[in-house]
Amino acid sequence: MQLAAAPYRPGELPEPLTLTLNEKLVSELNTQAARRRVPVELLVRVSVEAARALEHVPYREVVGNVLDCNASDALPLIGGEGAQGLLARYAARVRRGERESVTRITKSGEVQVSVTLAMAAAWRREANVGRKGLSNWAAEMLVIAPARAIEWEAAAAAQGQSVTEWVYTCALRLASSASAAPQART
Repeated sequence: MQLAAAPYRPGELPEPLTLTLNEKLVSELNTQAARRRVPVELLVRVSVEAARALEHVPYREVVGNVLDCNASDALPLIGGEGAQGLLARYAARVRRGERESVTRITKSGEVQVSVTLAMAAAWRREANVGRKGLSNWAAEMLVIAPARAIEWEAAAAAQGQSVTEWVYTCALRLASSASAAPQART
């Protein structure tokens, strides 16, 4: 594809993935999406991606706790033009939820999730490494996903980052702070 016809990174193109999840997980996701008033597809995408990002950082529990606090404290971007305004409005909608946006996974357990091409490639790569298949790997990620992944998504968007970038940025800041702290002498 020529740059003039598509002047954006290929990773920004949507890639639909179909996941088949077990009945118990479907029920939990439907309940969470309804409680948060977000589409279940958004909940699945954000939860899987947040869990995947956490799997790659040291001190996952500490990073997760810091992100929970940061999500509570994060203020949305104030208006703005272009991308900043779009992300600010998206972050506000994710935070408050929208009753009309709630969707449910059917009894079949199939959910179609639109992710970026880069995210689809990463998910498939990680599923293949474990030889689990995409649906099984995603189900594992959903089970270990942070409870406040939707809040993380809103906070990340308000900062102009993806949830993955937000997790990695936090982990790097914590690692940098730890390395800058005075070392105890023995």
